[in-house]
Amino acid sequence: MKLAEFLKKYGEFAKKYEHFLHHPIFTVSRLQEIEEDITYRMLNAWEREGLILSSREKPDTGWRKFSIIDCVELKAIFDLRKMGYSRKWIGSFARKWSCGKIDLWSPKENGILKLIPLGVKDSVIACLFGVTMFLVIRENEEAFFLSETDVRNFYLSSSDRFSPLITLPFFSYAKKTANVMRKQMGLEKNSTVEELFGRMLPYQEERISRWIRGRNYREIAFTDSQLKETRIKSHSKKGKRSSCKNMLEAISRGDYYSIVITTRRGQKITILRKKWMV
Repeated sequence: MKLAEFLKKYGEFAKKYEHFLHHPIFTVSRLQEIEEDITYRMLNAWEREGLILSSREKPDTGWRKFSIIDCVELKAIFDLRKMGYSRKWIGSFARKWSCGKIDLWSPKENGILKLIPLGVKDSVIACLFGVTMFLVIRENEEAFFLSETDVRNFYLSSSDRFSPLITLPFFSYAKKTANVMRKQMGLEKNSTVEELFGRMLPYQEERISRWIRGRNYREIAFTDSQLKETRIKSHSKKGKRSSCKNMLEAISRGDYYSIVITTRRGQKITILRKKWMV
């Protein structure tokens, strides 16, 4: 199957799992399992310089968390920095990445070069389903996604064959990220993409339930399916036991709109069930 046909066939998966792809789930320590040389200081510098967006609950406080899309982008930025490209040049590329305007390149047909509009999320989904895709970038910051068989054709078809080309193994970034997710959720290494995404919501619900049972929180903001909000603070005793019991029962039934829990260490975990179920 040609890559273009594959992406068309699985385009619905990109729509179905879009929220999962952008949901912040990875802490910095998990990110370091994907690239061990990424440091807190490095992330602070990249954020100040606009290479990455803040992933905190609040701009200046709280723990950073990253989505699947974030992790793939961070790995690409890290490799470009390792190759010696300037932060200014990478920042310009990162803005293009953020807009999601990177096309899929296909060989010429009847002398016409084909560029298929493609979002970053579509490429990540394709790689998660096993397609080997590369990201090729020119010095002028033009960037294209290519299938494994088209990388050589791209060079031969280039109008300027002497212009430096940067080839990044995009598929490996997505694969490493998925493997860390499987490990985090306790899934088998060969579990399917559907199993991976299907496990994300229950995994988050289990984490929040553990925080509530262990009373390891500063505050819980629980909004039920009728949009009625209940707040519990750690120092509050009035009605806390019954409220926590009701919350745990509602979580087990999936009968809620949103939950925001602030742990004792200041970490915030948020679930918006309505968005997860779209």
